[in-house]
Amino acid sequence: MDNIRLNDVEAIRVMRAGGNLRVRGVASGDTILQCDSEPQIRRLENRAEILTSGNATIELAPGVALEILECAGNLDLEDISAPLSLGRVRGNLRARRIGSVAIRGEIGGNLSLDDAHALEGEQINGNLRVEGARSIKFRLVAGNADCGTIEGEVSFEEVRGRLRVSVAGPVSAQRVTGKLEVQGVASLNADHVGSKVKAVEVAGDVVLGKVGGRLGCDDIAGSVTVEEVGGHVGLRGVRGAVGLPGIRGAVDLLGPLPSAGSWKITSRGRISVEISAETSAKFTASARYGRVRLYGVPESSFTRSGRDHVAGTLGAGGLDINLEATDADIILFADDAQSRDYDGRRRSSEFRFLRRFSAPFENFAEDLREE
Repeated sequence: MDNIRLNDVEAIRVMRAGGNLRVRGVASGDTILQCDSEPQIRRLENRAEILTSGNATIELAPGVALEILECAGNLDLEDISAPLSLGRVRGNLRARRIGSVAIRGEIGGNLSLDDAHALEGEQINGNLRVEGARSIKFRLVAGNADCGTIEGEVSFEEVRGRLRVSVAGPVSAQRVTGKLEVQGVASLNADHVGSKVKAVEVAGDVVLGKVGGRLGCDDIAGSVTVEEVGGHVGLRGVRGAVGLPGIRGAVDLLGPLPSAGSWKITSRGRISVEISAETSAKFTASARYGRVRLYGVPESSFTRSGRDHVAGTLGAGGLDINLEATDADIILFADDAQSRDYDGRRRSSEFRFLRRFSAPFENFAEDLREE
């Protein structure tokens, strides 16, 4: 394999690499091309266009711009600070310590990226894994997407597998076919999620359209608004407003409840609310085909209108909470041990999924059980 030295080149365009291609940035020196077959090279002033039918390696000099139109095999990128423009990669793409990347075409396999600037792309037919980037924006990921330690925005139009984001800025997705899990993000906005949603430690609002499975929110500084939830809902430590007009499963609301704002929840299933001694809320609870039950909560603070309607105020009544269960009971229970154990076995199994992200084996076992 001969070394071809490309002197005084400021930009390289790889028209097509017929095999695998590796590009590695070097600290000094000229750009060097190594191929296992005779390449075609055309020089246009300070730009070089390369066409090779086999495997190739490029040692890229500092400050040289790189554009790859097509790679028929796998593409490996490392230590490149200049902006990158990529077309079609038929195999896998792996990148480490690179600058901004714009993918104009299609990645046929998986994309794995560590430590990059902005990442923007069209389509990945496999899985996406990003650890350390300034921002991410993709139109379509056909597999799973796992993103961690993203300084800015994470945006997807469609993810056909699972989407998991940890430690990032605002997260948005138009459609996620599988599960959506976020932890330590600035905010969450998604139009349609086919499976369950789990949001933990969100600094802003959680705004969702339709959720096909369960919804779990833990430690949310902003509001939680969801149009429709197909399964069970569990909320804990939500400090903003809550609007849940269409829930098909049961609901568990665990404290501490905020001291101000408005919560409005309508569910076809049972609604349970944990109440502490410090709770300041005005309650309106209506169970259309069930009853409203109190456990450890002072009856004197509430007024009943039959078995299915209760209204009352605890403390200063700062939070306005309106609950409606169309086909089941509403349960208000104190946070002491005796009241909490009224139905502890059921609540333990239903609310278990709100724990922080599990270890890899626990995630695998849960996925296997659900799918």
